[in-house]
Amino acid sequence: MKILKFISEFRSVATKLLIIYLLVTCCVDSTLGQNSKQVDKGIGYFKSLDTKPDTIIFKTADSKKLRLLVMRPSKVGNQKAPVMVWIHGGAWVAGNPEGYTPHLRYSTDIGAVGIAVEYRLVPAPGKNSDPGNKNTVEDCLFDCADAIKFIRNHADELGIDPKKIIVIGDSAGGHLALCLGTLNLPEGEKADVVINCNGISDLTPEKWIKYISSGPEQLQRAQNLSPVRFLDPKDAPILTLNGAKDQVVTPEEAESFFKACKMAGIDTEYMLFPDMRHAFIVTNYTATEEQTDRALSVIRAFLVRRHFL
Repeated sequence: MKILKFISEFRSVATKLLIIYLLVTCCVDSTLGQNSKQVDKGIGYFKSLDTKPDTIIFKTADSKKLRLLVMRPSKVGNQKAPVMVWIHGGAWVAGNPEGYTPHLRYSTDIGAVGIAVEYRLVPAPGKNSDPGNKNTVEDCLFDCADAIKFIRNHADELGIDPKKIIVIGDSAGGHLALCLGTLNLPEGEKADVVINCNGISDLTPEKWIKYISSGPEQLQRAQNLSPVRFLDPKDAPILTLNGAKDQVVTPEEAESFFKACKMAGIDTEYMLFPDMRHAFIVTNYTATEEQTDRALSVIRAFLVRRHFL
């Protein structure tokens, strides 16, 4: 009888354990399924090419018409939307706003107006640089600052909240975004929040100062364009993202900048992605679609926590 009772109790316990296992498995599968759907949505979203941005000329510089590529959410209601302003990278010498067309779609998908900025490009350092190109990194910054001013001055037409201008930049674009959040610019030209994707924060090291045209004031100009030297507790919130495998803007550089922001009393966060390289936010470059989508999720969460989305 004792043996039969033991077998009965054992079956009861085993049944309970099996039920618990099945419940846990279902929950895990459900969670994984939800995450997978979120990632798949992002990936499919970036492959979609059915929506094209509008083009607005915001400035003419040296006979060149500079453009804003604009996408608006399909449903905005009566509220003014935040705006996500994307600034491309390319070492200040290359790139174009079209590279951020997928990100404009992403912006509208999460309820923001998406805008990508075109700015003048500087000549590449070296003997083969274009002698007719006299543009400087200062010109790049002036163009981006003028873009922010234009966006803010045309907030009603664009359907945006002029106090929710989110500036997101990658690499050299990250540098320009940081400048818009930290340098002593007129209030109308400054960002309300900055997303720094592997951006350059100090132009004085040798690998960056070469992009500043040579001359007796080269070092001073590089210092004047280095966001890390202008940090103030009143600056816009800054999220810094970097890849642990980034050999262009190293994790050490990104972490050093983050620590400087903390020391300055800025509202700031830092995320290091262990599996990512330089320019992970750019589609079809160094990152997989899943990696880019993951970075965008971190950006969105940061903005939600600060009530920008």
